[in-house]
Amino acid sequence: MSKDIEETVRIMTDFVNNNSCSNNEFAELMGREHRTLQQNFTKLCIAWFVHLSKVKEGWYDLRNEASVKLGKEFVKKIENLYLPFI
Repeated sequence: MSKDIEETVRIMTDFVNNNSCSNNEFAELMGREHRTLQQNFTKLCIAWFVHLSKVKEGWYDLRNEASVKLGKEFVKKIENLYLPFI
């Protein structure tokens, strides 16, 4: 695993673990980034939902059950999960 990926995961988990984490503010600021970066971030989010959709029964608990179920529903409803790099 790349050190950059590990560091990014640590930063993101620290961010979401903070009680003052503002999802809406994060989304607002991400919406101001370069359009290609927004597209790449969306790809990252899709990869997370695909990962969640593959979590097997018994491998999650009440803390992330809703996320796993949402991931499964998301992937079922979206026919094309491909986003081009432009």
